[in-house]
Amino acid sequence: MALMPKRVKHRKSQRGRIKGNATRGQRVVFGEFGLQAVEGGWVSAQTIEAGRIAATQYIRGEGRLYVIVFDELKPVKQIGSDDSSSGGIALKARQFLHTFIEQHFEANDIGIVVSVGRARATDMQDFTSSRRLLLRAIDSFSGGFPSIDQAPGDASSGGFAPSSTGDPFAVRQQTRALRDLMESLERIQGRRKAVIYITNEVGDSTFSAGAASVWNVIDYRGGVRSIEFDDLRAAMTAAMRGGVAFYVFDPAGADPLATGGNELERMSGLRKLSAATGGFAIVNSNGFTQAFTRPGDNTKASISHGSAASGSKLLA
Repeated sequence: MALMPKRVKHRKSQRGRIKGNATRGQRVVFGEFGLQAVEGGWVSAQTIEAGRIAATQYIRGEGRLYVIVFDELKPVKQIGSDDSSSGGIALKARQFLHTFIEQHFEANDIGIVVSVGRARATDMQDFTSSRRLLLRAIDSFSGGFPSIDQAPGDASSGGFAPSSTGDPFAVRQQTRALRDLMESLERIQGRRKAVIYITNEVGDSTFSAGAASVWNVIDYRGGVRSIEFDDLRAAMTAAMRGGVAFYVFDPAGADPLATGGNELERMSGLRKLSAATGGFAIVNSNGFTQAFTRPGDNTKASISHGSAASGSKLLA
């Protein structure tokens, strides 16, 4: 039997007597409901093992809850290209999500499409198991509405436009939306929850001690911080407490000129957010399909140079 100890001093134990009321193990610790026996009795090892197998199969058949979260993507000008809008990287994001929905979204899974940036409510999708409705919402994603001050740099240099950290309102809006979303997902019981987050940046990635960044939230040791910092910290706390795994996808792809403290802070923040919640990130990499082809079932993968470690599988 699977639940029987391998080595015991006396293999045949004394049965003892069953009388009186239970004084231990009579409280519900995990969950909200429990089964209560109305009389004493013995349960065979075969019955316990059969119940364990039945419960395991039922949980596996429940499916997952996939939350596709769109953020406003910053314009990127690739080397040798005159296209400086966010539409090009939005196209990569749609292709990535199309592959996942068409090939890996099961019939017993539930999906929802939301946005933490500026977007029309009609372009979002509520909870559904329909691939068609999810794909229609995904096809409506255009990359967001970059502000005027996010002017792209010289085409010969490539790279990102100035970071959204220069706009405190954008950071405030993003962190507050993430907090509301994670606190809502925390209250959903039962299903395994995974967030597919399409973004370039989380919080404020300026290389400073008081910025509302993922690393500063993890290293928090008390004290008064900004409202954005508190919202980001509350969002990460709710995600960890509710079993929500982040799978961050940066559709901008590999950028050989992504150097400097702020750029490294931006990319490492995306990776750390995923690793801290049990997922992984695809950052500064053009191998988008690698998330679907790696064998194995371990979703806690370490990230190195924009790709997850071998032996992991996206949302398995």
